Amino acid sequence: MKASKVLSLVLLLTFAAGMVTPIASAETPEIFTVFPTTDGQPFRICAESPQVIWYTLPDQNALGRLSLVQESASIENFVLPTTSSQPYDIACAGGRVWVTERAGNKIAMFDPAKTAWSEYDIPTPASEPTGIEVQPGEPTQVWFVERTGNKIGRLTVPAVGQATLTEYESPIAGMLFEDISLAGPGTVWFTAPGAQRIGRLNANLWPSDTAYAFEFTGPNSQPWKLVVDPSGYPWFTERTGNRIGQFQPGTLTNLRWVALPNAGSDPYAIDIWNGGAWFTEAGGQRVGRVDRTTYSLRELVAQGAMFTGIDFSNNGCAWLSDNALQRIVRWCPPYFRMIYLPLIRLNS
Repeated sequence: MKASKVLSLVLLLTFAAGMVTPIASAETPEIFTVFPTTDGQPFRICAESPQVIWYTLPDQNALGRLSLVQESASIENFVLPTTSSQPYDIACAGGRVWVTERAGNKIAMFDPAKTAWSEYDIPTPASEPTGIEVQPGEPTQVWFVERTGNKIGRLTVPAVGQATLTEYESPIAGMLFEDISLAGPGTVWFTAPGAQRIGRLNANLWPSDTAYAFEFTGPNSQPWKLVVDPSGYPWFTERTGNRIGQFQPGTLTNLRWVALPNAGSDPYAIDIWNGGAWFTEAGGQRVGRVDRTTYSLRELVAQGAMFTGIDFSNNGCAWLSDNALQRIVRWCPPYFRMIYLPLIRLNS
């Protein structure tokens, strides 16, 4: 499917403090660029470069690729070898694309240079792999979580030789793992909404009972997507509490929260870029940024959108997968523009 670069949206601009009236006028800067994906609903996304964007299409059992050449766009889909595998999360590393097959119970790797797939079976039956993170190198380390398998997995793939897969079972039942982020060699952070926890696994300590460490995020909480910042601490979305969390050791609960002002925002995906924690709201039809120093909050309205993925390319543009409106959205600097100076909400 070919699609030329098409719609640039004039969007409603708002801030958390509610001090700026939303504006939709000819003077409002056009800061979103939209690329329709009419043959599928994109779910999770990764930006290999400013010109190549990958995303999962669970309902189509496919991986999508958006390619840009001087702002002319083309979109291609690549169907997975396993039928009805439900490709879920995605990671780009070393020129290859890695995907979790939630229903297929496999980790899949796509090599664009060869237009070829490789699949790796997970030993635990019906484990439902969800979040994935890849550490490139020799060998490549592919980390993932198993929602119903109640384990964290590591796939080690050498350049030559047999790949090996190791599973680390959680000492707590019913974790319902969702996401994972690399903190260092052998160490990952994860979200466990089934147990209202985030946590850390240091595989170098396995099988010691100190390999796993957990932080309780509150009754009925639902920590979802997570990303580790340059200091080595994670930021995460907490869906039912309608807030953004940061692991901050030394505080009363080791957690710091930034509440979202709109009920039912359902904070979903999150990424770190240039001093900010950037997030999407699946229910609030918004994207936003928390300043990692001041904890000030800004939000931008995108009517009708349900952004389920966000990833930054190395030129500072955020790429968003809009599951509801079937599109990929590029959001570039200056990100937020204002006609009136807003009152920025500070969170303590």
